[in-house]
Amino acid sequence: MTDDGWFWDSDERFGWVTYHYGRWVNDRYYGWVWIPGTEWAPAWVSWRHGNGYTGWAPLPPRATWRTRIGLSIGGLDIDAFIGADDYGFVQDRYFMDRGVYQRFVPPTQNVTIINVTNNITNYTVVNDRIVDSGIPVANIERAVGRRVSRARTVDVNRADARSSARAGEVDVYRPQVRAVPGRRPTQGRSLVKGEAPPPLLVERRKQREQQRQSNGNQAEVTAQAVQKQRLSAQQQQEAQRLRAQAQQDAVTQRTKAQAQQKVDAQAQAAQRAKDAQLAREQKQADQQQANQQRAQAQAQQKADAQAQAAQRAKDNTTVKGKKKPKASQTNQPAGLQE
Repeated sequence: MTDDGWFWDSDERFGWVTYHYGRWVNDRYYGWVWIPGTEWAPAWVSWRHGNGYTGWAPLPPRATWRTRIGLSIGGLDIDAFIGADDYGFVQDRYFMDRGVYQRFVPPTQNVTIINVTNNITNYTVVNDRIVDSGIPVANIERAVGRRVSRARTVDVNRADARSSARAGEVDVYRPQVRAVPGRRPTQGRSLVKGEAPPPLLVERRKQREQQRQSNGNQAEVTAQAVQKQRLSAQQQQEAQRLRAQAQQDAVTQRTKAQAQQKVDAQAQAAQRAKDAQLAREQKQADQQQANQQRAQAQAQQKADAQAQAAQRAKDNTTVKGKKKPKASQTNQPAGLQE
């Protein structure tokens, strides 16, 4: 990471020009072919990021740079001109490894990874220089578990100049290149020494010729076909998103229903406990009232018994207080009179 953003630091002798000027196209016969350009950037690539993966691919010739407009591709989606096989993907945790190309996932997984990543290509201008922001540095730092070092770019006047960069610096050769109007480029030549094509190109030509013969007259891949494939992939991704959303909604509704059932059960339990408490209190009140009535009855009976006992005692006292009448003398027999 430099003060110009993500920087392609190549150890190839021609890397100063092919990875910082122009565009690349993946030809069906020749393989990757470099298209010269005049604008310098730390790296002209399309970035994809998400779900633990980071990927990049060279920008196609249709991607043009305008100073006041920025990166433009005619109002179309940039991925319409970049095939899935053009990307190289690595897991985020390996992104800062030296020799990161050795960490590329198999290209057969690219379509799957593209469907779970987002294009985050982002070029800006800072101090009249193009800056490749691309992936947020904080995301990479979280993935690798350490701070990403920042380097300052130092201009040199020759591509093969002996490096004088100190720690935290990187030498950059970026001469101003101007296109001459009306002048056609000369015939291209290989950047590899020697007249014979490199063995890798020869082998690739053989493979593509064999593939062409086995497939017959196969139609060329067009931008419209790529766009159609991209739309199909986007539709599949949208369908997956909708299915995932429906599943999430179902889980949410089920969770809410379970929570409501729990609340209802707690409310019913609380109501039953309240009813039981009221029943106990009513039973206690009825028992207290019965006890009071029984106590009152017993007290009344006791009072009545005491009243009756007092009455009997009074009656007995009255009987004892009455005197018997004395016998009259006139009633004695005559013979007994003196």
